[in-house]
Amino acid sequence: MKTSKEIISLPVLSIAEVAYLGVVKDLLINPGNGTVDFVVVEQENSFESKLVPFDHVVGIGEDALTVKSQNTIIPFSSSGEAVELQEKNVKVINAKVMTEKGTIVGRINEIMVDEETGRIVGCQWVPSVEQEQGGYIPTSHVITLGREMIIVDKDFKEFITDEVSPEDSSVLENQAEQDEDDQIEQITENTSEDPLKFFEGKQKEYLIGRKVTATITTDDGEIIAEEGDIVTPETIERATEADKYIDLTMNTVDES
Repeated sequence: MKTSKEIISLPVLSIAEVAYLGVVKDLLINPGNGTVDFVVVEQENSFESKLVPFDHVVGIGEDALTVKSQNTIIPFSSSGEAVELQEKNVKVINAKVMTEKGTIVGRINEIMVDEETGRIVGCQWVPSVEQEQGGYIPTSHVITLGREMIIVDKDFKEFITDEVSPEDSSVLENQAEQDEDDQIEQITENTSEDPLKFFEGKQKEYLIGRKVTATITTDDGEIIAEEGDIVTPETIERATEADKYIDLTMNTVDES
């Protein structure tokens, strides 16, 4: 298993030519399958990034990522699939974590990748409540990977672990389709908005009436909410406008 930090910045070497081909710049994630589909390679004196399809990666070691030959690398623009994934721009890291019940519970700090298959096997969770113990959420308990948010099942905390294995990652591809259909149907019965907006609306309802535990300010130092304030719809609006909504969600407690 490799974290994204252990892969990005590795040199890319071809086995056939024993040649240096560049440096790993990024990973392109397929949110539907929960996999890394492409490795983005940066080359000196090249204006366009290159790609290595993950199924063409021979190995990912401590010192290098290896491919069979330099012909494995292709121009970024030559792959419509890669361009589409880049436009989706799902990074997972720094995404908010929301339960299927509509509560934001923290964020993702890192991902763990099976270097043999490219499958994401776990997402490192940083809780919004300091007293809670963080760790890896096995992707068998992840419902959806989104651009700015991932949705997890309501019981995910019971399965938090320090180590994950490929066996923990069956989900995103193998979830019961009927369960997904039931969830979507339930959402659409209650709202005409898309699911993410529905969940965000539920989270705002949840925040109203909670106590702020740390003063939230704009980047210019203007106070949005002071420690001890009770969250109101106006508080949420100010935080959203200042791009401090996630700060607000992670610094409140139940007043009751």
